[in-house]
Amino acid sequence: MYIFSDSPSWTLASKNQSENIRPITLLFQAPSKKFTYCWFVTVSIMETRAKKIFKGFILLEVAGVIGAYALFHKMNRSQDFRYTMNKRFPSVLEVFYKSNEWAGVYGIREQDAVTWSTRENKS
Repeated sequence: MYIFSDSPSWTLASKNQSENIRPITLLFQAPSKKFTYCWFVTVSIMETRAKKIFKGFILLEVAGVIGAYALFHKMNRSQDFRYTMNKRFPSVLEVFYKSNEWAGVYGIREQDAVTWSTRENKS
């Protein structure tokens, strides 16, 4: 059964209403034209494509959170890794210090500065 209207609108038309998975066609009727423009798009294909894209974004988000936690954990445990981060990516180390200070953990920045200054003085 197809449904059309006189005003420009999107309407849904279904061919097999008795089935659980039924192909649905999107129809658009333009009032300025004497005939109807029809774009036949199967919704089940669009749904699977959208689900795949959504799953990809979710997996990307989860991978980003796990990577950020792993980086934070490694920086929190190893002063040598923080020294490496200070040389390569000082902005990332600054975010680490700020997040710890925001959480109420103070003194890591000062302890690192003292250790690294004595390390450089010995060299």
